Amino acid sequence: MEGNELRRRREALGLTLEEVAGLIGRAGPNRRQTISQWERGVKPIPAGDSERLLVAFRAEARRLSGLRRRLRSKLDLLTPRQRDVIVLRYGVENGTMRSLEDVARVLKVTRQAVAEIEEYAIKRIGAPQTARSGAEPPAPAGRGHT
Repeated sequence: MEGNELRRRREALGLTLEEVAGLIGRAGPNRRQTISQWERGVKPIPAGDSERLLVAFRAEARRLSGLRRRLRSKLDLLTPRQRDVIVLRYGVENGTMRSLEDVARVLKVTRQAVAEIEEYAIKRIGAPQTARSGAEPPAPAGRGHT
């Protein structure tokens, strides 16, 4: 595996440098820097680590595929806005996960709004008995109100 492929796979799975290091059992204070150097081609990826990365990425892709299947089966519990956030964030339809910033740009809302909607949606999916209300999260209280 080469650096550009490592970066492409990591980004497609929505993993951080720290998470990649953890997947292959890399420890130590410089693990994030090492993965970054591999991605940029500054240092070659050792053969053993390259094999571990391939196995770890395949396993992570299978895990995410299962999560996406479970998410798809519960999308009807969400409001349209919550559904949009979950579909975009977790790549439910196309397999490409997006950052909070990307979702916010697509939906023309703030990053914070996306985070709040996502949090509320995840709670709804995990607690279907309360999902019938259809309510969006309450608006943040303004300053000075008691």
